[in-house]
Amino acid sequence: MRSLFSLPILLTLFAAVLFFHSGCSRSLAVKARDLDQTRSGRIVERFNQEKIKFKRSSDSFSVTVKTTVDKFFQLLCPTREADWIPGWDCKLIYTESGYAEDKCIFTTDSGDHNGKVVWVFSGYKRNDYIDLTLFRKDYLTNMFITVADNKDGTVTGTWYLTHTALNENGNRVIEKMDNPESTQKNAHMIINKYLNHTDMSTEASDKLYRRFRDSEDKMLRFDRQFSGTYHTTVDVLFPLLCPTREADWIPGWDCRLIYTTSGYAEDNVVFTTDTGNSMGAGIWTFTNFKENEFIEFVRYSEDLLIQCKITVTDNGNGTSTVTWFPTMTALTEKGNTAIKAMKSSAGGGGGVTQMIEDYFRGNNKEKRSHRIH
Repeated sequence: MRSLFSLPILLTLFAAVLFFHSGCSRSLAVKARDLDQTRSGRIVERFNQEKIKFKRSSDSFSVTVKTTVDKFFQLLCPTREADWIPGWDCKLIYTESGYAEDKCIFTTDSGDHNGKVVWVFSGYKRNDYIDLTLFRKDYLTNMFITVADNKDGTVTGTWYLTHTALNENGNRVIEKMDNPESTQKNAHMIINKYLNHTDMSTEASDKLYRRFRDSEDKMLRFDRQFSGTYHTTVDVLFPLLCPTREADWIPGWDCRLIYTTSGYAEDNVVFTTDTGNSMGAGIWTFTNFKENEFIEFVRYSEDLLIQCKITVTDNGNGTSTVTWFPTMTALTEKGNTAIKAMKSSAGGGGGVTQMIEDYFRGNNKEKRSHRIH
């Protein structure tokens, strides 16, 4: 099976799945008990029978220093960190400003066999919080950072870290991770040292910014929005937006569940797809999740990164609407080629919205008199 970028799937699947709005569904009213879940059931069964269970660990630490929220928050930036973290360097992949912002992407060198680390801003509110996802060869990290004004001239930054192994070596790494107390002490020392400098030099970050600004090696980004409306309720529709349940309605969909407590969609679920999947090989994680309301996920592959928010809304008239907000960002020149193909494609088809429609119709063949009121 050829890889994602060597297949016509870029022009057929991505164009069909990501570009087209199918409007209001004509499907018959659907209830959960009507739906075939045979294929998703096999994925859960396979996960439960896995001999290797991938580990997860969660830690947190806080740093309190005498400064303002604005000054502290500015330091939590891939560019500005060059000013206060000894030896810090990164390659900015995509940012409109050259500094921290929502959906900013950059890479660093791990300094070990994990090689490149891909950092993704999956949530950002200035002077409040940053939500990051880090992809490594052996494990991924969800990092949530909050900044709070203590109203006494000090500010507290708190880091919440969740590490999930992707393979057996990742399990070993997680088992040997340092106690967060040592990280806390080190972070406090270097932040405090920088803030106590009268000039608070930005020479290092200015140099990093100019390198990005002057680079000819710019990565492309493509934003879309599309939706579908169906004659069913939110509690029937929302569960379909799940790495397991998608096997029931997306042709060619299969995945390997890496970490989940339920076997289905949940916050911080991690799963992978291989080249045999209709969406190609990748590592996927849910970065935000509220049942029956929305999902946010990041999908990483070597050449292309996808960030997507999906919302489900009850229209109050017996129908529900799903809206997708995908953002595709190239990580390599090969990814740039893929983005260009997506932008120029004029392919057809109902895409993902039609797949859901077909699934509902296929499960209602014998229920044509059934309606939801």
